[in-house]
Amino acid sequence: MNLAWAKEWVGNWSPEGCEKVAASYADDAIFHDYPTNHITRGKDIGKMWMGMKQPNAGKHTFVVTGYIGTADAGVVQWTWAIQHASDFLGLPAKGKETYTEGCSVLIFKNGKIQEQHEYWDLGAMYKQLGMLK
Repeated sequence: MNLAWAKEWVGNWSPEGCEKVAASYADDAIFHDYPTNHITRGKDIGKMWMGMKQPNAGKHTFVVTGYIGTADAGVVQWTWAIQHASDFLGLPAKGKETYTEGCSVLIFKNGKIQEQHEYWDLGAMYKQLGMLK
C-alpha cells in the first residue's frame, strides 16, 4: 500500500464510498478506535461504515496528510472535520463544526485490512464542543 492508495481509501470515508471502504476489510478483521475504546469485528465493520448514510451522521470530511508503510502494514495520517447533525459522544453538537487530526494504523492480510487501530485527538473535540476549557 502507498500514499495514493491511502488517499483513495480515506477519500471513500463518505456516504457515497462507504461500500468500497467496507469491502476493503478481511472477513475476520478488527477495528479498534482507541479514544472511545470502540471495538468492531468482522462483518460489523461494514455495518459501521454504512452508518455514514444515516441522516443524523452529519457531514464528515477526511483529508490524508501522510502515509508510511509497506504491503504488510502502514500508518495513514489524516485530518477530520465534522459538520454535526446530532449529538457527538453524548455532547450537544448539532449545528457545530469540529476538527481534529489522527491516524489509522493498519495491518494487511492478502490485500485486505486485517486490523485497524484508530488514534485521534479526542481532547480537541471535547474542547471544541465546550467540555474542556
